[in-house]
Amino acid sequence: MDRFVCIDVEMPNGESNRISAIGVAEFVDGVVTQRRYALINPETWFQPYVISLIGITPQMVEHAPTFGEYWPTIAPLMENSVLVAHGAGNDLKALSGCLHHYGIDWQPETQYLCTVEACTACYPDRTGYGLEQLCADFGIALEHHNALSDAEGCGWLLLQCMRDGLDPEKLLRTFDLQSGYIGGKRRHRPPTHKKAAALLAQKKVREALSPLCSEQQRAETAKRLSLPPEQVLGIPADRVLSFAKTHHSYEYTSGFLKALPHDYFEENLLHACLLSQRSRFAQTIKGIEAFLPYVDNAQVCAALQPKLFRKRQPELGNKLRKWLLSEHKFTVLFALQTLESCYVKTPMLPMFLDIVAATATDDEELTQAKEAFLAKALCLLPQKTLAFLETHDLGDLAVRAAKLAAASDNCSDETKQALQAVCGEAAVQ
Repeated sequence: MDRFVCIDVEMPNGESNRISAIGVAEFVDGVVTQRRYALINPETWFQPYVISLIGITPQMVEHAPTFGEYWPTIAPLMENSVLVAHGAGNDLKALSGCLHHYGIDWQPETQYLCTVEACTACYPDRTGYGLEQLCADFGIALEHHNALSDAEGCGWLLLQCMRDGLDPEKLLRTFDLQSGYIGGKRRHRPPTHKKAAALLAQKKVREALSPLCSEQQRAETAKRLSLPPEQVLGIPADRVLSFAKTHHSYEYTSGFLKALPHDYFEENLLHACLLSQRSRFAQTIKGIEAFLPYVDNAQVCAALQPKLFRKRQPELGNKLRKWLLSEHKFTVLFALQTLESCYVKTPMLPMFLDIVAATATDDEELTQAKEAFLAKALCLLPQKTLAFLETHDLGDLAVRAAKLAAASDNCSDETKQALQAVCGEAAVQ
């Protein structure tokens, strides 16, 4: 195969039918002969998660050409060519969606080759086939999520596979551009019933939340949380909580909890409030573990307060230990907040004191949560906590926790005297 054309597209959201950037690179006899790259105005919504992943914002493409306007620039390169892409099904599905949306009458199908399949066939013992890692391993320069760089990267990967004995002709397949599916043995799977139901539920929740939105509140919330305005609906937190209390038993709110990731701060806040209303332990744990990786601020974390946790401390202990050791900041913060609210007066306190003390962090919010947990333990279970502090050198953490405890109405005079003895006179002043 002496000539092929590599493509890569970036999309504004997870719907795979529009693009926000495209890169095209023509390879002839092992060298790049032509390149095309452009930001594209998709004329649709941007998903915050995708913005954070690829770095393309609505403002960046506001004056960019639409796909229909840019298509004549790349059509001559792509026509009657073998198209090569990494995870080609997604790129070709987006291409097909754009052709359909803009009413472009192009060829009905195209031959293509996927470099994920090529690398899998050529290097079957690898543990992963991500474009970034493959290019790093083969010394191929790559600026990941730049569409032109990704397109060229998969071209160099295909050439590497061919040098190592791959016959590309055996991997050629056909994509039906009119129907948006792959011909041959493998085809695109349609959205599952559960996924479709979750997206429908999310749409219904957005419709129900829409009357609560305020542009003024949107601007205030975005400024307070340092969020882009496009990630905020503009609903006061107390109204989100009220919505959760009145709608938690609705059928569509259960489906909404499966629609992850969400696009807006208030949707994440509502998700946390709805999880907190659940009454089944196993279901709640499953929902929390699915949700925690998407929590990205302290307010959402603080709203996640399942009421049933107070009655299920023994079963929750192992989960808390796992969460405390997580590398995700807000998973750790949630665990610390749960400890403070539910676990001070339990036989497991010494174990958690050990884990919390060993949790090293320079993050201010996590440090404050550690101090709050230790302070509450000093107030409510002073003997065990003081005994722990006497045998563990926690430095400034212990002093700050002691100050918090001494300032609390729950701290007895006897405890204050003991704090002074263990942490120094400054701890109670």
